Formats: sequence, C-alpha cells, structure tokens
Amino acid sequence: MTDALTEIAGYHRPHAFVDRRAEPVLIRTLSDKHVERLLDMYLAYEPRGSFNGLPPIEDGACVMWVKHMVDTGVNLVALSFDAGVVGHAVLFPMREGAYEFLVVISPSHQGAGIGTELTRDVMQLGYEAGIDRIWLCVEEMNRVARHVYRKCGFRDLGSADSGEVAMQFDITRYRELMQHPITVVMRRKAVTVESGITCLEAIQLCLERHLSALPVVESDGRVSGILTATDLLRAGGAEQKVSDVLTHNVVTIDSQCDVARAARLLQSQRLRCLPVVDGNGRFLGIVGRREILAHLIRTSWREEMPHDADASGRDAVVQPASV
Repeated sequence: MTDALTEIAGYHRPHAFVDRRAEPVLIRTLSDKHVERLLDMYLAYEPRGSFNGLPPIEDGACVMWVKHMVDTGVNLVALSFDAGVVGHAVLFPMREGAYEFLVVISPSHQGAGIGTELTRDVMQLGYEAGIDRIWLCVEEMNRVARHVYRKCGFRDLGSADSGEVAMQFDITRYRELMQHPITVVMRRKAVTVESGITCLEAIQLCLERHLSALPVVESDGRVSGILTATDLLRAGGAEQKVSDVLTHNVVTIDSQCDVARAARLLQSQRLRCLPVVDGNGRFLGIVGRREILAHLIRTSWREEMPHDADASGRDAVVQPASV
C-alpha cells in the first residue's frame, strides 16, 4: 500500500457493534494477520462470479484478485468472533479526491446489517481523510444493495447498457455541514434528573415531557448514567431510587466533537440520544437524531427542496447522508 493510502487507512479506528442477529462484530483496518482469513472468505464464497463476475471463479485468479485489493486499496474487514472475516470493504484511488468503493459480505452473514455498517465506516473514513467523492457500480436488479447505498447517501448517476448503475456519494456537499461542532446542534435546555429521586418521580417527568430517556446528572454536574423507559419498566417499585435502575455505562460525546461523530455514534450504538459533556465530564446538553435532522434542514437541505413544497417540506423527498 502506498504512503498516501496508508495515511488514509490510519484515520479508521476499530469499531465494534452488535448485528441484527445479536452477534458482536468488529470492523477494523485490514492487518497482515487477517489477510489469510480474507482469502478464506472469498475462496469459500458461493456462488463465485455472482456479482459482475466477482469473486473470480478460478482459485488462482481469486487469490490474485484479493492480493491486488490488499496491495492497492484501503481495506476494512468485519470480524466475527466465531467465523473470522465475514465482510470486506475497499476503496481504490481513481483520481485526485475520488475513490471507487466495493463492499462484500459473506453469504452466511448477509442480511445482518454488516454491509450497512461497513459502508457507514467507509463514509466516516472519507470525511476524516479528506476524500471528496466515493463512487461505486451496482447491478440495476440488485435492489437490496441499491437501497442500502441510497440510505447511506449515495445518489444514482445513471444506468449503463451493461445493466449496472453508477452511484456516487459527494462528501464535499456535506463535509462543512457535518463538521460543525456538536455544541451548535445540541439541546442545551435538556431535562435531567438526579440519581436520588424515585422511579415514580422519573416516570411522571417522562410522561409530562413526552421523553423516553433522561440523562442522570449529579449535583457537581457530572453525568452518572442515563435512565430509559426500559430501565423504568424493570424497576421493582415506584419508591425505588433511580440510582438502582439507571444504566451506568452511558455513551457520551465530548463537546469538541463534530456533528458527523455524533451521527455515527447514534447509528452504530443504536442510541436515542447522547449527553454532551465537557473535558471534565460535566453535562452541557443533549443531542439526538431529531437535533441533527433539524440542523440539516436549517442549513443545506432547504436549498434542495422543490419551490412548490410548503414550508414544512412535506412535498419534498430528501435523502440524508448517514454517517
């Protein structure tokens, strides 16, 4: 791999998530010790040649194809703890600022959300590494793959006579927007509770304010956990303290992070909201999908709405970039 590609690969940090089968999966940059496992995934792929003639049917050609990807691209792999490499994504340099994208999931693990997660990781890598555009080609009849790409922000460029559709994700359109500091987006006047109140008080607050989650903030301003509707349903009684049922391992986001990082955390961790904290762990506000979507509407998306759409945008179909 060239120095430039190695530098881009260095922007990706290992990312663990739970797939739709409730199995843990780790996405990381390909290392030398995982190359053989990647080869195993492709050699075991059935049927080979099923997408645009790939993976190559003949074993020797398949091995050479994989080694070419390893040598010339930025490679991410999805690792299952019991099945080795189950997914692969690679970016190939095309021209300055533009990269071609390929993602392949082992047939035994398709439909579990791994492809979507790999695609989002590649997009996040693109944001951070300064890539301008990511391009791919997909069979026109492969509606599942096209749906995933569109959901992640790719747009159709047009169909070819070969029955393939070119798609592109233009990172430059969203980079400035998604790199705004999270403090611009977060809700500062957020409802919080202290761990010493009763579950009954917390339930009443959730019902009055139409909330499904409450950050638990102590008197010194530090976040000690988060209280969700699920936590309250598990409570042993109305007088039980919030401290007994709250979720302690709360995912927070530092106030120095950008909008893209918050969106990525919300998606990968399947969270409703993220408490925003300062360098000392003190609560500053909260951000969720609603705040990020409102930010998108306030800025660039409004320019894309049809002129005959009403003020709410109900007549406009807007496809966000999922990062």
